[in-house]
Amino acid sequence: MRNGTRDLLEEALRLPPDERASLASQLLRSLDDDEGEALAPEEWQRLWTAEVERRLRDVREGKVELIEGDAVFRELRAGRKSGR
Repeated sequence: MRNGTRDLLEEALRLPPDERASLASQLLRSLDDDEGEALAPEEWQRLWTAEVERRLRDVREGKVELIEGDAVFRELRAGRKSGR
């Protein structure tokens, strides 16, 4: 990740949760809008609901390992300091 992109990410992470969610949604839509065929909001809601339900099922069934957010950020900061 380039420095400018990293700076933008760090700034975005300081936004309130609702603004981060809106930004993330818009960025994701921009990836899928290659052919000018953006999904309707109802379709996005249906797809994301299915994804959240799948992930929750995976957690409940022990198929995934959960990692605390603080631990993830510590590891990311440590990697950045070590030059990774």
